[in-house]
Amino acid sequence: MKKCLAASLLALSASATAGEYTPFIAVDFATETDTLHNDYLSTSLAVGLKAPGQMEYAARIGVSEKESDTHTRNVETRVKKSFDVGLSVSPYVALRLGQRTGNRDKSSFTHWAADAGLRVPIANQLALDIGIRYRDAFRDTINYQSTRYHIAALYALDKTHVVGLRYNTSTSRNRPEEERDGWRVTYQRNF
Repeated sequence: MKKCLAASLLALSASATAGEYTPFIAVDFATETDTLHNDYLSTSLAVGLKAPGQMEYAARIGVSEKESDTHTRNVETRVKKSFDVGLSVSPYVALRLGQRTGNRDKSSFTHWAADAGLRVPIANQLALDIGIRYRDAFRDTINYQSTRYHIAALYALDKTHVVGLRYNTSTSRNRPEEERDGWRVTYQRNF
């Protein structure tokens, strides 16, 4: 997966020279609590390109820590497509592939996710992002399924800098530690 991430980053940076692409970098910090009352702190870094046709390609690496003793690392790639429907709102869909690794149980597995959402402008620089994400592992023996719902406020400081605050809640069929409520703060820099 590390080789896949490195190849993705190289392809993204090489494509950025074409001029039709807008590179970006995003960082976020989040706090969540699951139904078992475990607290999680996480952070991630994403590097990507906004491409013609309202396409977006990104690679992301993140780490999540539970109760200061257990952490997981996640590496994933994402392809996102937004649609112009002739209104001020912008629906979008995304697909993700990732690799999760845990320090305590030494688990490592691949997973996938599908996202759908709607970006709604509120004012010139303010928009709401309302969406859903379904995620699961590729192997039936790994119980990683969850459905996350979110609402986020995004504020464009200018064309280059965007900040956001998101609330999310997740449900899961058989994994209480994946049922979480949380907040995420995001900063994105467009180049």
